[in-house]
Formats: sequence, C-alpha cells, structure tokens
Amino acid sequence: MLSHGLWQRWFGASLDVIGQTLEVFYPRERDESNSLKRLQVIGVMPPQFQFPNKETQLWVPHDRHQQVREADSFVVLGRLKPKANFREARAEMDTIASRLERQYPDSNAGLGVNVVPLLV
Repeated sequence: MLSHGLWQRWFGASLDVIGQTLEVFYPRERDESNSLKRLQVIGVMPPQFQFPNKETQLWVPHDRHQQVREADSFVVLGRLKPKANFREARAEMDTIASRLERQYPDSNAGLGVNVVPLLV
C-alpha cells in the first residue's frame, strides 16, 4: 500500500500504479540475499490517512513465518469479524498475547496488546 503523498511524488498520481511490482529493500533482514523483495502495489491510501504516523509512506506485508523476536513493537491493522465488538476483540487479543508470553517468555514477558478503532 502506498501513501497518497508517495503515490503523487513517485508515480505522478498515475492510476496505472495498481498492480505494478516494486523492489523494496528490507534493512532488518538477517539474510542479505533476501533483503530485496518484489512486492505488488495493491492500493493507495486516502490523503488524510496517517498510520502509525504521518512519516509512514509505504505499508508492506509481514512474513508470518519470520521468527525474529527482538522487535520492540509490532503494529497490525485488522478488521473486526462481522458482528464482533471491541470488547470481544480485546479479549481475543489478550488471549493471544498470553499464549505468546508462555511460548516466548524471554521476549514476550510483560508485553500486551491494544485494540483501538482507526475511525471514531
């Protein structure tokens, strides 16, 4: 996903950007041979969208099989299941955090999760 500003600056606001492949360098990868990834542009965010801050210009998928455990934080965007509410989502995420703390006590001790709406 591209920010609106990045889409305008790098791609001249061209609608043809959707579906194009970009080569993105991942500086935190342990294996240098895998540090350049080919990713397909799937969309452009609206001009007012800022997450997690206004400096973020590109959102990339996370490799769910990656086992790097030294990150200080990890931010995920998600959509609630149909008919779910925030109380249920928080309870489910707390369960997941507890499971991760038991599975990875060295890296996850004392960590938690937060579920917040993107739109109010």
